[in-house]
Amino acid sequence: MTKPADNSNHEHMLLRTNLKLLRLPTISSEFEKLAREAAAANQSFEQYLLRLAELEVAARQTNALKTRIKNATFPVIKDLDNFDFSAIASLNKQKVLELTRSGWIDEHFNACLVGNSGTGKTHVALGLSLAACRAGKRVRFFTAASLVNQLEIAQKQYQLERVLGKLDKGDL
Repeated sequence: MTKPADNSNHEHMLLRTNLKLLRLPTISSEFEKLAREAAAANQSFEQYLLRLAELEVAARQTNALKTRIKNATFPVIKDLDNFDFSAIASLNKQKVLELTRSGWIDEHFNACLVGNSGTGKTHVALGLSLAACRAGKRVRFFTAASLVNQLEIAQKQYQLERVLGKLDKGDL
């Protein structure tokens, strides 16, 4: 006959194994701490389970955002929070901020940023792209020159269809 402590340890190890197989790393790392907190606060099992699930969901959302930002291949991370709209009088701040809502992406419209060098086109493009990543969109960031270079290389390597197919999978 096994001792209760041995059985508890065995169940603990099985739980960890199952959580790993189910790919629930946050629950695996947090269930013990939250169980102690739930017991101390006299929470129901449902409340405890809800907190675990909320932590897992939040971690997945954070990881997904990090992955979208990484896959976007931004040269730098710039947000519109630190953009000086007053420096360019002709730039409609309300229109730019409206574009951060990403509705134009869903409707398959384009945004074309035109202006002289040093007027903030790249900063605005980065800000809009980052907002799209935060809205759950798949983004790839290119300068026009780097995109043309990549397409030329792909064509020479007979990979143009594959590269265009990958580009087509993105939202922006």
